Amino acid sequence: MKYNKILKIYEKAEKIVNSDLEWCEKYDKIFSKKIAGKVNFEWYDPDTSYQEDVEYFMIGFKEYIDKLNKN
Repeated sequence: MKYNKILKIYEKAEKIVNSDLEWCEKYDKIFSKKIAGKVNFEWYDPDTSYQEDVEYFMIGFKEYIDKLNKN
């Protein structure tokens, strides 16, 4: 997948994270086929709460985007 498409997915994920939704709703949207289902990278999964799972996924996603941008 091209960098621009992945960046658009990241931007959608950021909007979800910054929304007023509850963390369980953010989790469901982030880990859907439309976001997490379209990208493949390694990230640390603390597996503790909806909030931490989403936050750590986004950290990993940002690192992935930054790495792609350098190439």
